[in-house]
Parts: sequence; C-alpha cells; structure tokens
Amino acid sequence: CDECVGGCNKNSDCRVGFECKLRTGSNPIPGCVTGGPLDVAGKKYCQEPVVGGPVTYIPGHLNSTSSDGDLLLSHGLSARRVASSRIISGWHSRPDGAGVFEKADGTGWYYVSNAEAGGSSGGVGSIEFDVNGNVVRYRKVARRSR
Repeated sequence: CDECVGGCNKNSDCRVGFECKLRTGSNPIPGCVTGGPLDVAGKKYCQEPVVGGPVTYIPGHLNSTSSDGDLLLSHGLSARRVASSRIISGWHSRPDGAGVFEKADGTGWYYVSNAEAGGSSGGVGSIEFDVNGNVVRYRKVARRSR
C-alpha cells in the first residue's frame, strides 16, 4: 500500500522502503495528516521508517498550547516568548518573515527575523541560542530592508 494508507498486514504489503505499523490510540503517523476520514486508531498503516530516533513532533498535529496560551503547538513541542517588537532595544517592528538556522559548528541556532517596514523600523534581526535553548545575544544584521 502507499504511504498513509491502511490495509497492510506485513512490510511486504507496503511499497518498497516503507514499513507496516499499527496505529494505537491517537498517536500520529509520521508524514501523514491526522484527523482525516482515513485516520483510524487500531489500523495498520504503511509509513516511511523513522530515521534518527523517535519522532518528537508531527507538524500540524496541534493539540497543545504555549505556556502563555498564545500559540497552538504540535504534539511534542514547547514554546516561550523571547522577544516582542520594540521590547528588545533595536528589535524591528512588524516582523513578516523568519527562519531558524543551525550554527555551522553545531553549538546552537540562530532565529532570524525580517521586517520590511519603512524608515528605520525595518531590518533583519538575529537572536542567537546555545544548544540548551538559552538566548546568547541579539544583533541587527541588516537595516532598512524592503
């Protein structure tokens, strides 16, 4: 069977490279959308084998909230506020795009946020985190971006 499709009894029933797994309770199946009409507990599904250890979260499986209640989070994730517009001196207003990048030496991550605001309020800021998720520093990496 194909990915996310039930009906398998053994691995050979699945397409090459996939495994037949029993879904118990409401645990998510990696790579599959949860909550759809084909999402049935107690049924076996074909799925790609998990590489690198157990799955800690499934994107889109929003069943918890951040500690302040402001964010919906996928199962297995947690969040905390580390910045708000104008709270950090020099942090740009109205962020409209962001990304997280691992540091080249593997010692942490950068959260990089962009704001295409006019005048001096726009720009790109970066918050550096260590491997434990602690904020190391903030710095402006571009000004007046548009």
